[in-house]
Amino acid sequence: MKILQIVGEIDGGGVASVVLNYLKCIDVKKIEVHILALKKDDKKQQLMQKDFEELGCKIIYIEHRNKGYIRHFKMFKKILEHEKYDIVHCHFGIWSMPYLVIAKQLGIKCRIAHSHVTMSEYSKKKNIILAFFKPILRNVTTHKFACGKDAGEYLWGKHSKFYIMRNAIDTCRFKYSEVIRNEIRDELNIKRNEIVIGHIGRFSNQKNHEFIIDLAQSLRDSGQMNIKFVLVGDGEKFEKIKTQVKEMRLDSKICLLGLRDDVERIMQSFDIFILPSFYEGFPVVGVEAQSNGLPVLFSDLITKEVKLLDSTEYLTVNDDLSIEIWGKEIKKIISKLNSADRENKDDIVKKLGYDIKIESRKLGKFYENIIK
Repeated sequence: MKILQIVGEIDGGGVASVVLNYLKCIDVKKIEVHILALKKDDKKQQLMQKDFEELGCKIIYIEHRNKGYIRHFKMFKKILEHEKYDIVHCHFGIWSMPYLVIAKQLGIKCRIAHSHVTMSEYSKKKNIILAFFKPILRNVTTHKFACGKDAGEYLWGKHSKFYIMRNAIDTCRFKYSEVIRNEIRDELNIKRNEIVIGHIGRFSNQKNHEFIIDLAQSLRDSGQMNIKFVLVGDGEKFEKIKTQVKEMRLDSKICLLGLRDDVERIMQSFDIFILPSFYEGFPVVGVEAQSNGLPVLFSDLITKEVKLLDSTEYLTVNDDLSIEIWGKEIKKIISKLNSADRENKDDIVKKLGYDIKIESRKLGKFYENIIK
């Protein structure tokens, strides 16, 4: 069985990380997996390429379609003609359409379109344009996939049947540990009595880091001196955010760790996890934080499906009083913090269907069945 996974950029996060998590648990000896990725020369791409190659995957790079649509799809067609895949699994949602049109023309029998986004991620104008693509996509797709109910219904409709490939994780890796918590706090020079509010995500407009900075300033100005923010990630806005932190004299309150490959350890040092994004598909990091037993605050623009525990709440980020609302909720959570509440939350997340070992076995069997 030979499968092509079309994932976009392999930069350490997003769709590529979900695919990587699954492949780590699937018996890759039974299948040959190729990863089609958009070309982007940077360290994060090199690191993730190594992760895929260690599993036996072949990486094929292709120029971004924005650099020339005709050239891009000609190159894609040549790849399909040369490699002879049994399954093409495209993770571009509605934009899977042209890839699967070509796959159908070349006689590839199993063509999967996978939705990772919800309505909130697109403007009304773009949604109208995309509506014209949907009938074509449905015609060339043999198997419908989605990361969750909302993403599936957005692309396929409320009455359609689709396979939910959950953004599952290795729940054991994120199990709460007091020992690791103390170790990582010592490494980061975080005092035992300090409250750590954590965020993990790419430094981009989507993740709304300016909101986090304003929140940190507000909490400091209100007298909450024992609160520290720890932000993990890299991206095009990293230097800008770093400059803002200095200009607002928040150096002692906001710790920028950059890109890390040990987020499961870093997360142990947190007391609260926040994700005030303007949009998300189905954030894996939200599942990880809940598996670690952290109280989580999500932007109300994120799908409600990712709420797995009662300790997870949604708050607005588009209101004039948003900073005040988030500040009050954080103070409320702090007043009730108890490390014992974080115990065994990984077991709950596992039972809810987000354990990668179980979900990967299901996916492996699904692939086997559709090519019979």
